[in-house]
Amino acid sequence: MFTMHPPPEPTLSSVRPTSPRLVMLGVMALMLGGACGRPPTGAPPKATVKAKTGLATTGSKAAKRQQAATKPAPTVATTEARQPVTAPKVPNSKSPIVVEVIHDTVCPWCRIGCHNLDTALARFTDRPVVVRYHPFLLDKDTPTDGRNLRAHLGKKYGAGRVDSMFKRVTAVGAKAGVRFVFGADSKISNSALSHALIAAAPPAKQRALLRAIHDAYFERGVDIGNAANLTKLGLGVGMNAAEVKAALNSPSARTTIEQQARSGIAASVRGVPHFVIDGRIRLGGAQSPEQLVTALKRAAATLSGTANPGS
Repeated sequence: MFTMHPPPEPTLSSVRPTSPRLVMLGVMALMLGGACGRPPTGAPPKATVKAKTGLATTGSKAAKRQQAATKPAPTVATTEARQPVTAPKVPNSKSPIVVEVIHDTVCPWCRIGCHNLDTALARFTDRPVVVRYHPFLLDKDTPTDGRNLRAHLGKKYGAGRVDSMFKRVTAVGAKAGVRFVFGADSKISNSALSHALIAAAPPAKQRALLRAIHDAYFERGVDIGNAANLTKLGLGVGMNAAEVKAALNSPSARTTIEQQARSGIAASVRGVPHFVIDGRIRLGGAQSPEQLVTALKRAAATLSGTANPGS
């Protein structure tokens, strides 16, 4: 859950969107290529009438009457039923930007990154934003009742490095505006149930619930792997008792979260926090609010059709 390396430098990668001009050219090509049932080109063939024997002398009134009686009906050019043509998409200034957040609730860098995202969203007013949270388990083998954090980190990185790790993340957190309290008895919790509770919460309450989980775990030392503790946190942000009970008492809650952490959007992620904005812009690490706002503005420009195709 910690790293001795500094937070990753801001990285911004994107997939170039299809140019609106290319979309229009494609539609025009479709319309001109006959797929829409365009009538055949060229003048229709002239109707021919074979001379019949026994007709009155050409030019006589009787001949004219007989020719008129035997003249075929005029041909009418017909076309196949026209197929509907899909018009090029018109940018919708009201459609939201979707931000996918891959995180673990026991990761301090994730707390900083999610806090910075909240700050960025408060500054960004170009479009509405929808945030979706996806679980990432730093250590799925953590016991359900947790384990001592200092001992765990000491075994993994060396006992002499633990204090400096605590100091570093605490300093970065303070600069961002969040607190971390690490003591001798601090535990690392099994985070699966906390992810299950976030997934069960109504979308409008998920961000508040995540903040409550972070505050409880990182500042007050609450075990967020404990169902009773999570029940209080869920009810505290306005979830109803039935939602909380269904999420935490489900026999498959932990295994479902473990499966989600191994599949879907989280499958290709190797470190958290990780942000995917508008399905094309990826940001790794605890990014600053400024970097997140920049990415949101890029996404907004793309959705509005005003982005530079080369950006």
